[in-house]
Amino acid sequence: MAKNDPPMQEGRVLARQAHLGVMLNRSIDEIERVIADIEKGDFSEASDLPRFKRDMVSAAKQLREAEIELDAQRHREKGRVPGADAPIDFNAARAAIGRRLDRLRRTESAEEAPEGDEG
Repeated sequence: MAKNDPPMQEGRVLARQAHLGVMLNRSIDEIERVIADIEKGDFSEASDLPRFKRDMVSAAKQLREAEIELDAQRHREKGRVPGADAPIDFNAARAAIGRRLDRLRRTESAEEAPEGDEG
């Protein structure tokens, strides 16, 4: 396979997104753990919160960049250049927006779920 083989590049971007998602989840877990310790009166790791926040922001930015890269790759595969004067594919735009809204809804419902409720 060639170095610039689209499926291989897409696979790398998807793997990168998965890795960044894991990093983001770890940062969230760490923040939640430190906050729980603070609520118990243990402030020993409170100074780590800004680092965890920076890690989360960095991972979120990298996830967005990977998503943009993946979108651009998919446009190239279709023979279109993102932002060019090509007609807008409204069905693809609706599908992409729908996927993003679904992720937001899942995140929101996970945040609203009572503790111990994983479903």
